[in-house]
Amino acid sequence: MIVAGVGCRRGAPAPDIETAIRTALQSAGIAADALDAIATAQAKGAEAGIAVAAEKLGVRVVLVPEAELKTASARTTTRSERVLALTGVPSVAEAAGPHAVGVILTGMGSDGAKGSQSVKACGGHVIAQDEVTSVIFGMPAEAIKTGAVDQVLGIDAIVPAVEKRVLYLMGAARVGAM
Repeated sequence: MIVAGVGCRRGAPAPDIETAIRTALQSAGIAADALDAIATAQAKGAEAGIAVAAEKLGVRVVLVPEAELKTASARTTTRSERVLALTGVPSVAEAAGPHAVGVILTGMGSDGAKGSQSVKACGGHVIAQDEVTSVIFGMPAEAIKTGAVDQVLGIDAIVPAVEKRVLYLMGAARVGAM
């Protein structure tokens, strides 16, 4: 079974979601018609972009209940009040553990630094956007300063790096994968 896990900003357009899924599948050598479902947090159930993308791809949307996320979070030792406020669980990074890939993109503030440290502490992999392609380099810079960032990449190299990491985690790493 092939399931695309989708997390997105509120109001993300369906064509962007569909393109991201098709690109990831193509990069992994998986035909789009092999996709069985899109999974997302139940809180994203009202996101029209996800529903429309699923319809265009001909798959169902699986909503992961908050209770299941909370069950996994009972095993966490780190807490982020921001993540708790946004998702209802204290640490998505820790629940995902070494399967987590954190990506810190352009922006202001330092909350991404804390998140990158959580992902790294749980065995995950952290990627930060480089200064050249960032509109505002504040958040990636703060994350890099923590020492938790594994790679600093231009915006166009981030999706391929995530794809390589996923292939590696699936045991299908190719030459050049992380």
